[in-house]
Amino acid sequence: MSAKGSLKYGGVDLSTTTNGPGHIRSDGNSEIVPNADGERMTPSVVYFDRHEDIKLVGSTAHDSGDPDRTIHLNPNYVVEMDGKKWTPTEISALILAKMKRD
Repeated sequence: MSAKGSLKYGGVDLSTTTNGPGHIRSDGNSEIVPNADGERMTPSVVYFDRHEDIKLVGSTAHDSGDPDRTIHLNPNYVVEMDGKKWTPTEISALILAKMKRD
């Protein structure tokens, strides 16, 4: 790694409550990388829009106002939304995809 400030090591804290990507800076200090909303941790929440194939993740999902279409990550059960069953792994993948985009 020759570029100043380049990523040397990275990792993700993926949990049922919040998630946060981090890395070790070139100076050896760790840093949590903020998401696109400016938050250091992303809530483990996914919202499924009823009429469009839109899935909101994180704080925007948490604030959707529709608890029947909002899923809080739980590693012990499968949920059904609009005729499709979603496993905890698939919900986690949506959360990880958001963190990657951010």
